[in-house]
Amino acid sequence: MDRRSYLGLLIITGILMVVLFWSGRNQKKNAPAKAHYEQVIDSARAAADDAQTNISEPVAITQQDSLSPLFPALNGEEEITVLDNGLVRIGITSKGAAPCFAQLSNYNDQEGREVTLFGKDEISLNFKIDGKNQNIQSKNLFFETIDKGSNSVTMRLNTNGYGHLDFIYTLLPESYMLNLDIKSTGMDNFFSSNLNTLAVDWIQNLRQQEKGFEFEQRYTTLTYKRNDKVKSKVMNVAPASTKQGKLSQKTIEEPLDWVAYKNQFFSCIMIASDAYAGGTQLSGISYQKGLGYMKKLMAKTHTAFDPEGNTPTRFQFYFGPNDYKIL
Repeated sequence: MDRRSYLGLLIITGILMVVLFWSGRNQKKNAPAKAHYEQVIDSARAAADDAQTNISEPVAITQQDSLSPLFPALNGEEEITVLDNGLVRIGITSKGAAPCFAQLSNYNDQEGREVTLFGKDEISLNFKIDGKNQNIQSKNLFFETIDKGSNSVTMRLNTNGYGHLDFIYTLLPESYMLNLDIKSTGMDNFFSSNLNTLAVDWIQNLRQQEKGFEFEQRYTTLTYKRNDKVKSKVMNVAPASTKQGKLSQKTIEEPLDWVAYKNQFFSCIMIASDAYAGGTQLSGISYQKGLGYMKKLMAKTHTAFDPEGNTPTRFQFYFGPNDYKIL
């Protein structure tokens, strides 16, 4: 090896030593920042793992999803519209576009106040419709209140350029019946062309209205009527041996005309104009005395839906007394 080669090696070795020296100093200097960065990454990974295993609450869509189809409906202020025909007073909330309370004007409770069938925290009504890229779950979305009158209101679900979905409520005069029409407009690109159903989840805690707990609980029932039968049937809900009893469940394979949550003197009934398809899942839990409630009743079902909006999906609610002349 000649003199020039030795000189070249010495220069390269010197350069490497300088690079390693400064690299070591920068590593020490940046160690806190690197540790913080790794901590943030670990936290993000843990949050992602929690989101995958958490089935009780939906994962919120963040600001980075501003182009998602349902982004305009993710945030808003809740507004309650009251429909009143002199017999029944019903509140419709803009968060979820669903009934949130019902009061009967001609009936009094034990304290002499108007009977309240349910309040805001005692009912959950969720309409679920599958989309191409994002599914609608009405209870998590904010609707715009439009066309508001004394006995009717339209709740509109606005999208990010994919049309809109209207929930049109009409309280019939001199009646305990509330109509609901669900109709899409310009949502062809949101829904798949083969979509033809929407799902309904209805959960409600039935209040204790009378003083005699045991007698009222016996007459608090989950009742349903099959489409091919004349008479309705009652699903048995086991009594509570603990603070909250054992869950009773039943699946009805045949189509249903309606599902009803009844107590001793009053009923909440949900009727589907095109019937509920077979496979409705019914369930209930009995409460012990002293909680202010008789039973928690639940129904998971589905019915016809036209994604093009030519034919609205219609429901009828009955919130009123167990007067068989009316029913």
